[in-house]
Amino acid sequence: MLHTTIKGGLPCIAVVTYYHHQAGNAWADNPDDYNGYTELEFELRTLRGKPADWLEKAATDKDRERIERELLELQS
Repeated sequence: MLHTTIKGGLPCIAVVTYYHHQAGNAWADNPDDYNGYTELEFELRTLRGKPADWLEKAATDKDRERIERELLELQS
């Protein structure tokens, strides 16, 4: 999946490289399986879809959290 976003005022594309959603299970023993969870990994690329190491390096934890929220909203 591709999603256009903004990093530091520059438009870029977030490319999902891994996505897994585990629904909750009321009979599970551990909290993750009981509540369910989602794993998501992505790369930042230029608008032309080319890898951009400088974008990856410049992305702060706050940027990554925001972009992850945006991507998860698109999955809902």
